[in-house]
Amino acid sequence: FLIAILSAVSIGSSIMAAQAVGARDWSTARRIAKQSLLWALAIAAPLAILGSIFSHSLLQLMGVTDSVAAIGGGYLGITMLTGIVLVVPFTAGGVLRGAGDTRTPLYATFCANIVNAIVAYGLIFGAFGLPALGANGSAWGAASGRLVSCLILLVAMWHGRVGLTIRGWGGWRPERDLVRRVVALGAPAALEQFVMSAGFLVLIVIVARLGTESLAAQPIVGTLLGVSFLPGFGFGIAATALVGHSVGARNPDEGEKATVIAVQWAVVWMAAFGV
Repeated sequence: FLIAILSAVSIGSSIMAAQAVGARDWSTARRIAKQSLLWALAIAAPLAILGSIFSHSLLQLMGVTDSVAAIGGGYLGITMLTGIVLVVPFTAGGVLRGAGDTRTPLYATFCANIVNAIVAYGLIFGAFGLPALGANGSAWGAASGRLVSCLILLVAMWHGRVGLTIRGWGGWRPERDLVRRVVALGAPAALEQFVMSAGFLVLIVIVARLGTESLAAQPIVGTLLGVSFLPGFGFGIAATALVGHSVGARNPDEGEKATVIAVQWAVVWMAAFGV
């Protein structure tokens, strides 16, 4: 749900960054990059605090056993407390992808997953001289990976990627008109994500009442199922950037062509993965 709420800023800023780059309006693109980071943090901070305080209560409301609530509550509490390293890569990656740079977020995520795997293994099982924290070790591993991703993306944006840079003092003052435009573009997508999250939440609540083993199996299957979704997400991100560029350049025909090609290839790849 936190990610769904942040989608309003991330997706909206991605679209506006794409349009600014398409119009070669680099000044606006840089302002969008700064404002998106600023407002994402402003939205996420109170949600993270509340989430960390009520994490155990949230798990108990889902009807899981006390042991599962204890494990999940601890994990969720750590994840929410370290929410800043979840929010920044999510938002920065969205801006860069919208501007046409999909490789830097890929590199950042690749490095984050390597760090996550190593740190999580050490903290879960007490390897490499680290304390054994069980499931909480997995949460700290994820937070460590996200921190690495956060630093990589911020350094990339500081040095400047595809005309975007967050250097300088200008553009950091909150701009309500700009954020209204960002949220207006991103709100429908955020609502879509929110509805999807609600649907999955209902599913998990139902599965949780079948027992702990069923609850443990469900996300494993969900992860495997997600493989078939990934090509669609990838082509969707590409289409968003290309359509935004074409709108900014006042050449909608190119955006239409990109959309048709993206849909065709998404169908082909998702069908193949589905089989």
